[in-house]
Amino acid sequence: MSTRNPTALIATLAAAALFLTAGRAPALVVQEYSSDYAAFAGDGCGATSAASLRYPAGAWNVSIRRPLIGASFKDVTTDNVVAQITAATLDRDTHHARWTVTGVQDACAEPSLYAGVGWETDDVYLRVDFTERVHTYFASRCGNGRYRPHTIIVACGDGNFYFSHLSWHGWNTSVAHGRGRANENDCNPFCAAGQFHAYPIEVRLSRPDLCDDGRWDYTRISWRYPGPRGPGDHDGAQSWKWACHPSGVNSVDPVRP
Repeated sequence: MSTRNPTALIATLAAAALFLTAGRAPALVVQEYSSDYAAFAGDGCGATSAASLRYPAGAWNVSIRRPLIGASFKDVTTDNVVAQITAATLDRDTHHARWTVTGVQDACAEPSLYAGVGWETDDVYLRVDFTERVHTYFASRCGNGRYRPHTIIVACGDGNFYFSHLSWHGWNTSVAHGRGRANENDCNPFCAAGQFHAYPIEVRLSRPDLCDDGRWDYTRISWRYPGPRGPGDHDGAQSWKWACHPSGVNSVDPVRP
């Protein structure tokens, strides 16, 4: 099964710009890749085997990263070189990269070793790099990213501090700015019996990253009180990376060789 996108640490932000053409929303421009593993097999010398990998229809700057023409592979049984990449092409109509492997070297020099059983390679890592526009999200309710959320719960443990009535500008760029209300429980005399108070708030979301669900999320939030605030209130910031990668590891991608 093919896997789209790199791990968050490998993915790089190519540009953060508005894409303002008719009928299309702004989107973040990122460098990504599709990858998969495939084994090749053939009957003997000169036999061919093929594999393909799909990339997004809207991608550009598409290039085959690996394997490249000339790469050779060993047979899983004899451990001798039996196959070589003889073609690596992009089919831009169907949005597929395609590789062709041909039986060579030991498959030709020692045909008796492969008579009746043929040759077979181990799994080969396939990768296609590309540039793509993506939409960004934020885990506004402490999970399950949302697009341009109206509410953000900051105190995920008890919900006693959250932002509401948010409106945004710069969404889908490297930094999104929002305005709304900060809602704070005074916890007087204790939180379950306390009252909420609202104050104007300015919110900044930044550091978009590729998340476990395959989407790009902002992973840092900061806020500022532009006017009145409650006793002891301070401007603040938090990393939201835990919500983007709750397990700490991107579980949908193969390990990069």
